[in-house]
Amino acid sequence: MPANKQPLRLNLDETPVRCYYASDKGLRPREAAGPNAGRLRRISLAASKQWQRMALTHVAILADNVDIQRVLPQVILGSEKALQKGHLGPLEGKLSRNVYLLRRKTGWVTIGALVSIIQLLGKVLGPHKESFQPMLLMDALAAHIAEPVLRAASDAGIWVLFVPAGMTHLLQPLDTDVFAAYKRRLRQIYAEHRVDSLTGGLTMEDVVLAINTTCRDILEGKDWGSIFAKTGYALEQRQVRRSILDALDWPSVPPCPSTLPSLADFQTLFPRRTEIPFGAIFAHLAPQRVPRSMAGTKRGRAKPAEPVVDTDGMRLRSHRARQPPPETHPRARGSADPAPPPPREELLWLTRLEARRRAAAVAKTEALPRRALRR
Repeated sequence: MPANKQPLRLNLDETPVRCYYASDKGLRPREAAGPNAGRLRRISLAASKQWQRMALTHVAILADNVDIQRVLPQVILGSEKALQKGHLGPLEGKLSRNVYLLRRKTGWVTIGALVSIIQLLGKVLGPHKESFQPMLLMDALAAHIAEPVLRAASDAGIWVLFVPAGMTHLLQPLDTDVFAAYKRRLRQIYAEHRVDSLTGGLTMEDVVLAINTTCRDILEGKDWGSIFAKTGYALEQRQVRRSILDALDWPSVPPCPSTLPSLADFQTLFPRRTEIPFGAIFAHLAPQRVPRSMAGTKRGRAKPAEPVVDTDGMRLRSHRARQPPPETHPRARGSADPAPPPPREELLWLTRLEARRRAAAVAKTEALPRRALRR
């Protein structure tokens, strides 16, 4: 962490927002007719199956700083079928300045949509980068760890952290403390809109305005700094929840070094057989030292690549630094000039991965004729 900057912890995650929820008991009750006269019954609001299945996606961003939280972009993502052009006109001027509508072909989160959101986040955080170092926490969704997304974060000066696969219910602040309250508040606003509506239904304008109000009441109405500390991302992990320690079967948080993890530990962050873009992950550390041929390493599957690697010394070199081995280097033969400095020690384990990939590729090539005979 730079000495003149403070850490700014951010969390990005998506949640689906349904446009229809079944009505609850007590919502606009009316008296029943016939033999059940005088009794109140549950009212089922009429809605087409298409509307019942309609949903938007809210790409939420959380921060541990109250002032910055108020300006962070909250993106409502909708498909062209859900967010039609006729819906955009009535919403103009009614949304908060930090709430954005993103209309695309699909309502699911894609790599292109995330790149646009990361670029928007970098632009919003521009005035604060002199005092803060943004650190973005995301889960191991395939779109989150795509190389274009990580490159966009690196270009914006944002460090990316990953929640280990299968641990979001314990270690992701948006999942642990925010989205449940978010959905409760959203359903309350839906009920209020239904009461005020003549038909008892909702329009797409009502849904978007309800999301806008929920963002203001929940995301911007509370200081979330303590949540980052309780999930282990602040205060040197001294305030980690007891539920997390019990789930991990830890009596206390073990000491965590500031060096890079081992290759085995690093791979456990991602689901099996996931493309791990090492080049994009470490682009902000040493972009010239990580060959792009390693950007597509697949966990559990070997794929031939051709980086320049010194397998004897287990060191990683860039393509621009082609040199003979140390024992034949002219400066190693008694030259008065000092020997060239070695590459970063933190990236040594990457070469071990490359050695394994090459060995697996050779074994795969030797096994091809046998497979052909079997067929």
